Amino acid sequence: MTNEHEFAGRPLGFSREVADGVFAVNAAFWGFPNVVYFLRSGRTWALVDSGVAETPARAIAPFLEQHGGFGSLELVMGTHGHVDHIGGNAWLKQHAPQARFALGALDTDWAEDPHRHYETLYVHGAPGGWRPDSETEQVVREAIGGPVAIDHPLVGGEVLTFGLGREIETVHLGAHSPGQTLYIDRMTGCAFSGDAVQGAGIMNTSTGLRDFPMYRTLSDYRASLEAIRSLRPALLCTAHAGIHERGDVDGFIDRALAWGVRFTETILDIATEHGSFSMEELVEHLGERMPEYALILQVRVTAGEHLNALVARGDLVPTMEGGAKRWTRRQAPAPASSSTVPSQTDR
Repeated sequence: MTNEHEFAGRPLGFSREVADGVFAVNAAFWGFPNVVYFLRSGRTWALVDSGVAETPARAIAPFLEQHGGFGSLELVMGTHGHVDHIGGNAWLKQHAPQARFALGALDTDWAEDPHRHYETLYVHGAPGGWRPDSETEQVVREAIGGPVAIDHPLVGGEVLTFGLGREIETVHLGAHSPGQTLYIDRMTGCAFSGDAVQGAGIMNTSTGLRDFPMYRTLSDYRASLEAIRSLRPALLCTAHAGIHERGDVDGFIDRALAWGVRFTETILDIATEHGSFSMEELVEHLGERMPEYALILQVRVTAGEHLNALVARGDLVPTMEGGAKRWTRRQAPAPASSSTVPSQTDR
């Protein structure tokens, strides 16, 4: 197994062959560890994820310049439509116009319309009133890059081919993003999961803080993790959390599931202690209990999904007060008395 800091101190574009014709390439950005993957077939390449807008020039180009040039890039497969996985698409399309692009069909709008990408995810993607500040907005919009048409909008079950016929299976997961897709290289059994397994969140070495794990619903997340487990890949190749050999995959997934359980318990503890809270009050309480995390978009998305799960099982009651949503701890019914006092008429 490798960890998310395997390439720490290595230059961008540094690569290591992790399986037959599969190369992991250091594509770190903004203090976050990040790995993109090249697969070789004959003299051509397929790429898994393109990073943010600056990633191709800084990390992908150095690899291609040493391995056949931009004309050898045939296929670019995005694991999902977030900025750090498709932001480099436009740069690659400009320098490798022959390349075909694949992405989950439910994420294609984000790749083909950068404004929709920003508005949907960063403006309207989190419950409550949080919005990025103007400096963050500029950085994110630049990182999204330009629009690129998706040649292969995927729903899962497709088999993509490139080069001399190397085959890549697709599995729709749809938890971290609606179109989250797992790619399985039939030749080696390697699976490329992007951010499907969130673990305890990504550590940013520049800030010393982790980003919260982020997923659409808790049930979708659990289902996607169990789907990956059932496939038993020879290697599970993630974007930010290292490369995991088959014998470590179960433990890796178990740790991710356990984090979700602990987070639910943390929210329930806060609800018990404070009784009622808004999203912003909850985030403040989480900051006190989990100071290792950045309190931005991801915490609100994930907290919102855990709150929904707690409402569904009857632990919390949602209300609207002054147009803002609040949650209240449901009081458990008083236990029935084990003995009764006889009335006057019973005596």
